[in-house]
Amino acid sequence: MTAEAAYVLGLALVPLALLAGISAWADGRRPWMGGALTLAVVGLLGFAWMTAPEGGLPPLSDVPETALRLVVTAFR
Repeated sequence: MTAEAAYVLGLALVPLALLAGISAWADGRRPWMGGALTLAVVGLLGFAWMTAPEGGLPPLSDVPETALRLVVTAFR
């Protein structure tokens, strides 16, 4: 997995983690899935940060272009 793929996937999981945590809290349940997704997000973003070329993550404004590039690469 490339750093770009991990970065985009980690950012895509952020809303799911938030929704899972808020839903569990509203129903009075423990947020197991929200916690697991949060750990996945932290792991993916940490992996992307550590393996990124030039030592840093791209800005958030580059995420749509990067995601589109990954989708096109996957379907080639």
